[in-house]
Amino acid sequence: MGRALELARDGDDLTRQLDRIWHDIPQEDIRSFYQSIPSQITACIRARENAIEDVKQRLKQFDCEYSNMWRLHQLADWSYSTNVSSVTASAREFSSGVYSDWMKEWKIWAREVKTDTISEDLRREVNIMASGVAFTSAEKARLVSEIKSKLTEIYSSVVIDLPEINVTVRGESETVSAMATIKDPVILKKIWQAWRLQVGEKSKTLYLLLVQLTNNEARENGYPDIGVSWRDEMGLNDVMLTALSLWSQVKSLYKEIHAYTRYKLNYLYKEVISSSPDLIPAHLLGSLWSENWAALSPFLMPFPENMPINLTSRLLSKGYFVTDLVHKAEEFYTIMGLNAMTESFWNKSMFEKPSDDRLVDCHAVAYDFSKDDDFRIRMCGAVKEESFMEAIHEMGHIQYFMEYHHLPMIYRNGANSAFHEAVGETMVYAAQSPKCLQVLKLVKSSDFAEEMLLNTLMKQALSKFVFLPWALTVEQWRYMLFSNQITPQNMTTKWWELRYKPAAFCA
Repeated sequence: MGRALELARDGDDLTRQLDRIWHDIPQEDIRSFYQSIPSQITACIRARENAIEDVKQRLKQFDCEYSNMWRLHQLADWSYSTNVSSVTASAREFSSGVYSDWMKEWKIWAREVKTDTISEDLRREVNIMASGVAFTSAEKARLVSEIKSKLTEIYSSVVIDLPEINVTVRGESETVSAMATIKDPVILKKIWQAWRLQVGEKSKTLYLLLVQLTNNEARENGYPDIGVSWRDEMGLNDVMLTALSLWSQVKSLYKEIHAYTRYKLNYLYKEVISSSPDLIPAHLLGSLWSENWAALSPFLMPFPENMPINLTSRLLSKGYFVTDLVHKAEEFYTIMGLNAMTESFWNKSMFEKPSDDRLVDCHAVAYDFSKDDDFRIRMCGAVKEESFMEAIHEMGHIQYFMEYHHLPMIYRNGANSAFHEAVGETMVYAAQSPKCLQVLKLVKSSDFAEEMLLNTLMKQALSKFVFLPWALTVEQWRYMLFSNQITPQNMTTKWWELRYKPAAFCA
């Protein structure tokens, strides 16, 4: 009987299958064969065959629909993020509701499929479809999308005006630049605090409502909270335990970098540093969130007489525009034999902040529109090293999109959300290597001495390695908020408690 079921799954004509079984059985075993098989065997095989064919056909239908729905969903998001307005927000909210209702129906179907009767590949497709959170109604999906749009608008429209110190900065990119270039600790603290008052105070109520709504939807889908559904997607038994274990293996190196940085900053900000024993005030580290200390590189290099190559100066000296940086990023990939960017990419991407007055979301993102080789990048680039590496990172996502573009839609995603980011970051590390910069004709071999290479490693550590405790804190804090271990009343206190432990910062 097991043989019959195996043959039935091949999709051959049922009569030929049974004939094949007949001829494989010795004549003396025919009588016992018939006696051992239930009278309904043929009907069972046919029913199972029909079920498998039904799943195959439904998945083909899903794939076709998904391609169209995803494109519409992405177009709505693109339109909003490149022109933040009430009109584009309404369009995105409507699209989110339609997409959610459509996906919910498919998840309901997938959760009802008896996966023990189908092939391993079909089972995997169905299980992926069945997992995750589907909104229980289009109205709730639209409400969540509306809240996200309002949060984006708050974040994108920040203007910090400090007339008493003659400082005005607009939006994330200008604020980040100010934190990286200004050295006066009083001004830095004022900008740092003003940003949090403008963004944090305006966002808090909306964000808590977002947590409540997404948590409720997660519970409707069988998860204790939305954080559990996120971690489930990673495919690990305990993501946070794994992350903390990995962090413990490198924490000692971080402590050394932290101690060295504090020691060096003491020469610049002695009174400020001495008032916080063993800690570094967060506003002194050259960024809004203390997650990237690269702006401090000139003060922290172990061999100041052999500073790392100033790639920004090299790019400017070549007369590059932002589009030239993106073309150079493309060259980085094509030299390795990977894909060139598509015509749609060059025609439709946003590489720079628009010169008009419209609000845009400047956070760099890569888009896959699922059809017609339509891949895009959205970023607010400038002619500087950071934008060049940003372009390489986002183009890494697009290379990944292209490599799995031939697969069914259900598989056209990263192995998990972290893996997609790992692809982009791996490419950035490769692009920062001296050999790669030489191949791209941005530097010469004579530019590199041993001490300069050590300084370059230090610069990378200040950019990438110190990011780890910040990222760990963000995830711990969010997961604890989702699971009610953090309350609206102690959100800020708990943030700094977590921040102290791995990173030794103070507000």
